[in-house]
Amino acid sequence: AMTVCMAWVPQYLDLVNDAAIYDLARRRGEEILGAGVRRAEARLGGESVVPLLESGSAARVLCERSATAEMIVLGSRGSGDASGRSVRGLDLGSVAWQVAG
Repeated sequence: AMTVCMAWVPQYLDLVNDAAIYDLARRRGEEILGAGVRRAEARLGGESVVPLLESGSAARVLCERSATAEMIVLGSRGSGDASGRSVRGLDLGSVAWQVAG
């Protein structure tokens, strides 16, 4: 089975103290997760795809949830890592660096 994971950080929303905004952010996470699951299902055919919407930092969630995984594949938002760390031909963002480290 393949797990498609979407991690989101609701503690930032505590500053707003508005349940409607929290729910909107969670629903957006569900939408993004759903799109990822549909894409995985289209590629895998009849294989099992398990959705996981998890609260917390992406790196922490991925490290915890992938302890027994054979492979981890990370997407990119494009914001990258300002540290300048890179390997020629391989662009790693901050989450990828944390998970790989």
